[in-house]
Amino acid sequence: MCSSDLSRVTSSEGFPRSARGKYVHVVTFVAQSVRNPFAGFGIALVAVIAVALLPLSLLERLPPVRGKYRPCVAIADLVWFRVGGPAEVMFRPEDRDDLADFLRSRPRDVPVMAIGVGSNLLVRDGGIDGVIIRCGRGLSEISVEGDRITAGAGALDGNVALTAQQHGLGGLEFLSGIPGTIGGGLRMNAGAYGREMVDVLVEAEAVDGEGRVHTVGPQDLGFRYRHCAAPEDWIFTKAEIGRAHV
Repeated sequence: MCSSDLSRVTSSEGFPRSARGKYVHVVTFVAQSVRNPFAGFGIALVAVIAVALLPLSLLERLPPVRGKYRPCVAIADLVWFRVGGPAEVMFRPEDRDDLADFLRSRPRDVPVMAIGVGSNLLVRDGGIDGVIIRCGRGLSEISVEGDRITAGAGALDGNVALTAQQHGLGGLEFLSGIPGTIGGGLRMNAGAYGREMVDVLVEAEAVDGEGRVHTVGPQDLGFRYRHCAAPEDWIFTKAEIGRAHV
């Protein structure tokens, strides 16, 4: 995990260059420097065979996306406890469709985990293998229509509470006491001051591990105290919420 083969840069076309490419360039230079053409050809042939036998890095195995991949991300810089080893790869999808395409096309042996702002996350020193998904700007938008708010999974609970206050919508004040995101709030039925997500949720949207999009109501999610029964491979992408209905 996070080997030198993962320490690669991105080309102007958006495709990363790996240690394989650097290896080929070095060996090709050496081969061209050899005066004996047969010896040079032999070195080049050995190089081609050696490169073919090198294992692909995780980044090289992942599908093309419109969002961004980042290798070896320091999780300690992202979580509130400021501890934990690196994430092998972090993916920030451009939007829901980008996330769905990634989940549909990713290698099935690569583990995937979604995180929010890391306010309730403790990561081991060994880090996290596979791909960590963190909502980008396209999954963090907040909009208001009538007495309901639609918020992306990456929207901060506090920002949603502030938006409700600015539009004169009551019943969502409890969100200001939850240090997390709407997506995380759905996953654990987060709550404060006697209210929780199940009390205000109208509809939620999620993408499963195969890239299929699901739209469900609170009755479909098996909510109970700090628990949601949604399948483990579901990643919430947005929620429509309104005044408390209990």
